[in-house]
This record gives sequence, structure tokens and C-alpha cells, in this order.
Amino acid sequence: MNHVENSLLALEESVRKTAGVRYNAARRLERRDWFATFSIAMFSAISVGIAVMQKVYALLPGSLIDDYLTALSIFIGIFVIVISLIEWGVNARLNAQLIWQNAEKLNAFKYRLTLWLAQAKDGIALTRAEVAPIYDEYETIKRSCPVNHETVD
Repeated sequence: MNHVENSLLALEESVRKTAGVRYNAARRLERRDWFATFSIAMFSAISVGIAVMQKVYALLPGSLIDDYLTALSIFIGIFVIVISLIEWGVNARLNAQLIWQNAEKLNAFKYRLTLWLAQAKDGIALTRAEVAPIYDEYETIKRSCPVNHETVD
């Protein structure tokens, strides 16, 4: 193998790693979205449950327990609003979808790259002029995703 073909092998490894990291990021964002949705639903249910409990057990208005439960219900409601706004701003579900789609494009590119490498192994020499657009295509695909993964991925 010549240096051009070795550079394609290095590119193939980079594409594989980038796609893998993007799949991991998409899964992490999906888990985050699920956990946030679940948390919002549970805290909302608890808040409603507290209000129902106050009526079912006919707590005396103004009693210590009634005031405590009212304050708790208000704080949980504020907590639900804060979580909802944070998660709305993060937009994890959409970001996960965008990152996943980009990983799929990178995988498709990796398969084409594998074919180019197979050509080289069959004795068809690749020139620098043929390889340059391959690198450009990789960069175009990588940058086509408006969201990037985090270092934890």
C-alpha cells in the first residue's frame, strides 16, 4: 500500500470512531429526554395527588399540615416548570435525531470508503487527486450536523 491508501485507512478509522461517538451521543440524549419526560410526569402526578389528598382528607384550611402540603405542592409545581423550560431549551429529542441521522450518513460514507480501499487492494492505485474529494466529502458530512456530541460520548 502506498501513502495515499494508508491515509484512506486512517480516514476510515476516523469515520468509524466519529459515527460511533455520534450514535452514543444520540442514545445519551434519548435517555436524557426520556428521564426528563418521566420526571415531569411523576412530579406533576405528585403535585396533583397532594391537592387531591388535601380535599379527600378534609384538612382544616390554615392548619399546619394544610399549609405545609400547599407549600410543597407549589414548590413541586415550580420545579416542574423549571425542568420543562430547561428541557425545552436543550431540545434533546431533536438533537438526538439529528446526530443519529448524521451517524447514518457517516456509516454510508464509510461503506463507500471501504469500496475505494478494496479497489486499492485489487491493485487499482488511487491518486491524491482522487482522494482529496473523499476527504472533502467526509468533512461535509461531519459538518452537516448542526449539533455536535459532547466529550463524554
